[in-house]
Amino acid sequence: MRQINSQGFTLLEVLISLVLLSFILLGFDEMEIYSLRSTCAAYYFHLATEQLNSMIERLHTVGMRPSINEQIEIWNSQNKQLLPAGEGEVIGNYPNYTITVYWGDAPHICQEIHIGQSGCIKRSIIL
Repeated sequence: MRQINSQGFTLLEVLISLVLLSFILLGFDEMEIYSLRSTCAAYYFHLATEQLNSMIERLHTVGMRPSINEQIEIWNSQNKQLLPAGEGEVIGNYPNYTITVYWGDAPHICQEIHIGQSGCIKRSIIL
């Protein structure tokens, strides 16, 4: 029986290494996609929170004046520009208001804060 001295790697070892490396790289890609989605959802939530605070400031400024409907229209046009399918709602009369901001495919019933590619945020205030 003749003994073969081989140096280096065999083709099978190289193929196994490539398969393992490809699974590791696919895992890294999946983590990157997940982090991009999470960052996008956090960005939309931040914008919705800023829009909600903007409407609170507008209500404080306007008070009982009749120009409140005009301010709500301006605010809603900003919601549409900043958020995907963004829409806002102001319910109530002076001094009690409930302000809700919706974005994405969120249903127009906001029981609790919902964060993601679509969602809603709701806040009740007393001026």
